[in-house]
Amino acid sequence: MYFLKIFLALFFMTTAISGNAQEPSSASILDFEYGKDICVTKKSGHLRSERTFSIKKLPGNNQPIYQINQHGKGDYGKFKQVTWDAVAEVVERGGFLYPNFSTQTIKNEDGTVAIKYEKIYDYRKKRIFYSATNKDGKVIKKKIFPIKGKTVDDLTMGPFLKAVIANRDKKEHLRYYLVSSEPKLYKINVKDLGIETLDHSSGAIEAIKVRLIPDFGILTKVTSALVPPTYFWCTTNSPHEVLRYEGLETGLGSVCVIIDTEKVERDQR
Repeated sequence: MYFLKIFLALFFMTTAISGNAQEPSSASILDFEYGKDICVTKKSGHLRSERTFSIKKLPGNNQPIYQINQHGKGDYGKFKQVTWDAVAEVVERGGFLYPNFSTQTIKNEDGTVAIKYEKIYDYRKKRIFYSATNKDGKVIKKKIFPIKGKTVDDLTMGPFLKAVIANRDKKEHLRYYLVSSEPKLYKINVKDLGIETLDHSSGAIEAIKVRLIPDFGILTKVTSALVPPTYFWCTTNSPHEVLRYEGLETGLGSVCVIIDTEKVERDQR
């Protein structure tokens, strides 16, 4: 009887633990994630910005839909001492994330809007509608890009790349498209660089490292020699948590940065 009680206690304890633990989706996304990013300039190591983010699964959908939120403070792109709020919605299909929309509002120190970026992904028309508006809500830049394949932007790229990392043994998954805030559409090839020990802000971590290589067509070799290389690190185990990004901050001509990502334990809100 004593051993039976011990067995039952362990059984219910294990069940409770596994019931509370989150299982990653087929796209390596948890139902709820919260974390922070520390961004420094690569050349000087000086702090450039700090950001918090959350990813939350939205209830009541036939296909899993996640909302991504980000709040940042500091320097960003050509903007100095600003704050920004960004929100995106992504849908999970076939083990990958596909953005529905992405918006980012950047504000000056006095709270006035410096610029607002918006990207709407229309998969029926196979078009991406980009716009940038000023403080008065006037559209100052507009562009339409074709959807040629899996496409993300700077806000949705990190969560998206977790699924790419998980499928890095399949050649057909090692390419995607990136819409920048410039705006430009880049084809990106992913090169698996194996596992290394990453000197992360939270300590030494075994990490998967990949290089993200923009495809400039016949100018790729020449341009790659002029553009700083872009690297991305994730944890070795599922759900392949994002650890670090190193590369241009917002696009060609922007500063080269290192962004360390740390997960933070937090109740769902």
